[in-house]
Amino acid sequence: MRRILPALLMMVFTLGLVSQSEAQSGPYSQVVDNASKNRFAAADGWRVSTNGSGYFGKNYAVARTANKPLAARFKVRIPKTGPYTVYARWPARNNHNNSTRIGVRAASGIKWTRVNQQRNGGRWVKIGRYRMERGDRYSVMVSRRTDGNRLVVADAVKVVEARRSVRGPDSILGPPIHSQASVRKYARSVGSTRYIMETIPHYYKLAPRGGIAPDVLVAQAILETGRGHYGGDSKPWNMAGIKKGGVVGDAPRDFERPRTAYEGVRMHVNHMAAYTGKKPIGRPHDRFHDARAAQRNRGWWVRRVSQLGGGVWAMDSEYAGKIRRILNDMGKH
Repeated sequence: MRRILPALLMMVFTLGLVSQSEAQSGPYSQVVDNASKNRFAAADGWRVSTNGSGYFGKNYAVARTANKPLAARFKVRIPKTGPYTVYARWPARNNHNNSTRIGVRAASGIKWTRVNQQRNGGRWVKIGRYRMERGDRYSVMVSRRTDGNRLVVADAVKVVEARRSVRGPDSILGPPIHSQASVRKYARSVGSTRYIMETIPHYYKLAPRGGIAPDVLVAQAILETGRGHYGGDSKPWNMAGIKKGGVVGDAPRDFERPRTAYEGVRMHVNHMAAYTGKKPIGRPHDRFHDARAAQRNRGWWVRRVSQLGGGVWAMDSEYAGKIRRILNDMGKH
């Protein structure tokens, strides 16, 4: 038993590191909260608050402006030297400062940016993209030295490894904008069932093989399945209301019924591949060929979420807007 316990502890520790870095699900990212153990430090004058709403975690740190920096600092781990995008969060209140200085320790020195903490509360706000050096140090700071006498806020920061190719918010092809962890948090927050939660890792594994953004497909699945509650004729594990091949109706028997979460995701990825002109993964379902032929006859391949409505993927003219709203909300987690 004494030999087994250290091995189990090492396995738990290792799994924690993989989960934190999200090495298998997309670009590296790390979130540090003001309550993160051994990763937040604040000089004299800072205090904890729970006033208002929209803050990350259980509370946030606030302080009055001062003539000296007296910064609050967040310690982040940078696994390798390269470009990273830095985000910050805060609850927006009228008594917060509208010109708070946030500093990032870049490879060329500390870069300062001013943010208005009376706005954009409860969401990740992009501070900037920086080349950062490998290490584990206090790299993001919130200074008390600024204009005015209102409160400056140190709530939470997020560092995400930047990709060379950056996908636009309306694009279907390319790397994910939102990490698997953020997508899971969003899905839980809206009451998604296991039919969504169990498919998310499969989306992040399979969709990139076809050059398709996994977060877009998860957003589409959340919309199509009613957050996995399946209130319509389509049933689990059909993640996007995909029908059988040929001429069919709208009865439950006319919809595909994949046996597993993996097969449901593979079918969804392949169906989007049919519209985007990409190669399917394995042998595709029958409807794949119908969808590809229809899109080829239109004379163009789908590249944007805004192209899915109006009778292409769905008849609903608001279809694309609904998916984009889900994607936008994913970015708040």
